[in-house]
Amino acid sequence: MEQEYAELFNDDVKNALQDALKDMKNNVDVYVFIDSKDENCQYCDLTVKFMNFIADACPKNEQGKSKLNVHVADRQDENAKSLF
Repeated sequence: MEQEYAELFNDDVKNALQDALKDMKNNVDVYVFIDSKDENCQYCDLTVKFMNFIADACPKNEQGKSKLNVHVADRQDENAKSLF
């Protein structure tokens, strides 16, 4: 599956994202909801990887961290149950 989308994770796309997001002012929290035990979730891992790729392309805050904070909420994680 990931091979099919490999072209999404290249330097040209990253550079385009950096250009598009360069004026980002505030931190943004993104929640990706998955179920790690659902074998039918064919895009779960790819979605998390892509969101982290975008976060890596985002401008950094004063602490040097991405302004896009990716949170993975797994239905199987007891601490994440309240998010579902």
